[in-house]
Amino acid sequence: MTDSASIVAALVRGGRFPHPAERIECIETHASWVILAGEHAYKIKKPLDLGFLDYSTPERRRAMCEEELRLNRRTAPEIYEAVVGVWDGDAPGIGPVEGAPEFAVRMRRFDQSGLFARLLAEGALTDAHMEAVALHVADFHAAADVARPGDGFGTAGAVIFPVQQNFDQMRGLVDAPELTARIDRLEAWSAGQSQALAATFDARLAAGFVRECHGDLHLANIVWLDGRARLFDGIEFNPQLRWNDVMADVAFLVMDCEARGRADLAHVFLNAWLEASGDYAGLPLLAYYVVYRAMVRAKVAAIRMRQGGGGGGGAGRGGGGAGPPPPAVTSSSCTSTTRWRASTPAGRRCGSRAARRARARARTAPSWCAAAAPCASARTSSASGWRA
Repeated sequence: MTDSASIVAALVRGGRFPHPAERIECIETHASWVILAGEHAYKIKKPLDLGFLDYSTPERRRAMCEEELRLNRRTAPEIYEAVVGVWDGDAPGIGPVEGAPEFAVRMRRFDQSGLFARLLAEGALTDAHMEAVALHVADFHAAADVARPGDGFGTAGAVIFPVQQNFDQMRGLVDAPELTARIDRLEAWSAGQSQALAATFDARLAAGFVRECHGDLHLANIVWLDGRARLFDGIEFNPQLRWNDVMADVAFLVMDCEARGRADLAHVFLNAWLEASGDYAGLPLLAYYVVYRAMVRAKVAAIRMRQGGGGGGGAGRGGGGAGPPPPAVTSSSCTSTTRWRASTPAGRRCGSRAARRARARARTAPSWCAAAAPCASARTSSASGWRA
């Protein structure tokens, strides 16, 4: 049996690297070790099986390293370089993949100051940044593989199940009457929308809008690199979390911006993505997916509070891929899902039928912050920029 922890420890103490590495550091997440060595980072998966994530055998870890490389090179080929072998014994170090006892994804290190979450915290994230990432996301979605009916992705049942499951899980985490009443209202609204949108979910699948997306699209997973916006750290370990309607990817970033008190940036991103993609037909789904993403974030915050880790914790990778939380999420700093809006390109009527229907649905959506804020109130940091 491979002793992954010992291999990592030996690598940090005195491993051989095929490049200069005067200082070696190790960042540990709940599912990975990331070795920082010179201009590169090596991400080694822990031998875990968490149900939604299975890295339990060397074969699985190699396969997931290869998936991570494949998926993330779609959006950040400058960062994701190769899968390499991690060798132990008398001369621990990085080497060939074949025959290695452990594996890693080799990445180019980048300046953490370019992370969109960091730029936002420092007041340096601009409309131009959001427009750039909108174009990047639209191009990425256009080129992504398309789900076929029968694959098990994107059907009404596949969309609705995790939404209802999330509410069921929330009920086991909160017992305050005020919170349960708010959850009741959100659940009732979501159930009504699930029924009303069921045919739309199936139609979107048939029309090719369910694709192999990023799955964890929030500000901490976007970096300004070499003068361009780049998505990184997409979900590799669970296909169900990335094979989604493209609007679900968009809703994640919209929610994250709104949760951080920057609905204006959410609007800039959404409008630019709509103009680039032309997917105005997806607008009726936006509020539904925003509420779902926000409720996953609230659930993970509640889990971490119960574990004694403080509120506001994000899911990181797992639990629906909620990602890092906004700093100091409170009821006063949150916005409602009713506040998003969408513009239309020149020559298209702003009062289009699809846009009017979407705005009507958004006006009826209860504020997700009413439920999320009491569960998520502590400040957190994602300074490392590296996660599971």
